[in-house]
Amino acid sequence: MDVSTTSPDDALKKRYAELAEKTATAIANEGPPPNINDRPVIPNSLPTLPRYEPPPPRRPQRLRHMVCRMFFPTSGHLGFDTVKLTTELPSIETVREMVIYETRLRLSDSIQEIMDQYYTDECAVTKNRLPKLRNLRIKFPQMMHNKHVLTMQSHQIPLNTSCVPQLRCIKLEVHTNIQWILDYFEEIYRSEQLEELIIHGYVRFSEGTDFPRADIVRKWLAMSKLKQCNVRFHFSVTCREEIDQQNLNDLFANYMKIFGRNSIYQNTYILIHYPNNIKSLPNEDEEDDIGAVDELEIDESDYLEDEWIETVQNVSHWPNLRKISILGDCTKDKDAINRNFPILLHVARRAIRFCELEIEATLAFGLALSSNIELCKYLADHLEVLRFNGEDRTSSFLQLVQVVDTIYSHSSSSSLPLKKLTIFVDAKPASWLTIEHFQKGLQLVFNRFPSLIHFTLYCCQIEQFTDTIYNLNELLSDWSSGVNCGGSWSWRSQSNSFDLWL
Repeated sequence: MDVSTTSPDDALKKRYAELAEKTATAIANEGPPPNINDRPVIPNSLPTLPRYEPPPPRRPQRLRHMVCRMFFPTSGHLGFDTVKLTTELPSIETVREMVIYETRLRLSDSIQEIMDQYYTDECAVTKNRLPKLRNLRIKFPQMMHNKHVLTMQSHQIPLNTSCVPQLRCIKLEVHTNIQWILDYFEEIYRSEQLEELIIHGYVRFSEGTDFPRADIVRKWLAMSKLKQCNVRFHFSVTCREEIDQQNLNDLFANYMKIFGRNSIYQNTYILIHYPNNIKSLPNEDEEDDIGAVDELEIDESDYLEDEWIETVQNVSHWPNLRKISILGDCTKDKDAINRNFPILLHVARRAIRFCELEIEATLAFGLALSSNIELCKYLADHLEVLRFNGEDRTSSFLQLVQVVDTIYSHSSSSSLPLKKLTIFVDAKPASWLTIEHFQKGLQLVFNRFPSLIHFTLYCCQIEQFTDTIYNLNELLSDWSSGVNCGGSWSWRSQSNSFDLWL
């Protein structure tokens, strides 16, 4: 950054310019590196590390990771010739001098003191401003051996409203460090700028799990606010060890005591809605509001309210709506399930661009959907993208594919438009996974969808597939020998996923 040309129009830019200028001054005061032709003048031994102690973290965290930032304008380049393309390697003396100078510069007290200012000012060091961001959607997949890609930093500063002044909706799928997530978004939630916050995922509960108790969640939700934000807190919480079962039962009892019996479903799901209604939709009289809606989420059947249903039915057209999501429908009550279908059909028929459907629900929901002939005909004739996430842990890959196959069997069209199909299986592989089972399901897909371009199978219980006999990399190495797919294709597999391109 050129400090002299930095605009100080707002406080953030002015703060960044001030820190950048201090940094440049401190580097200049350290002086240029020595002339390597005169041999080294810097002592070979470096001072004991660290020379400058950073302040302690704001709050204790279980996971602590050290962070080193590269923010020097020169990064050790000052005093050296501009790097040119060459086949010659630099001399060892040149490399040594560069390393010594860079190390001396980085460890100097003046630079370390300024680094401390960056260290406690997240926006200043990264200029992490997204002034036009309104919708934030992040999905953090679980990684091998239940290690999560979401890395916590012990000094992490909560997200500041000045970084995302227009942020209105947040949707996160996370599987660990839930308390950290609440802490990180606390200031944004308290500031009253959010309209919707959805946090959901799968949690493997144990004694050390960073999953908040109900009293902490209630206190967080009830922070003083004039403008109400609609919050959904949905988690499937299970344990792997019997020793953790009692603690998990206590957790469920804690949530039922504070949020009521409806907050726990099937002794597996924690479902919190705050306040106890679904957000209202944009006013149809305001075309800009309706025109901005490109995705509609239909909530669980048990939580659909008459006022919300009436609002949806009063919208006569959705000019830009492309995707409808039915998320987390875990009910097995047939009457409750059927409440979703008229709404889905009503909206789909009034959305001229509708082409994508995402379902997170039980097999019972899928079977009920596949028996609704009128709805299935419409979906089969319009969907280009379908994602089916089996929420229950007893549904196999073949069962979910059979549901999809039945849905499309009701279409009279000879050319189905589906281009991308994704199936999520949450059942343990020991209950279903064999090469024959996989081939039979995949053959159903080929037979039903001749225009398919991309198929994905994703198995959610990752630890069941890593370094086991169910590793898809090994198990599916010769999958094509028993499947008639025709034409050309390419595929890729990981331990718990399989992708096929046609």
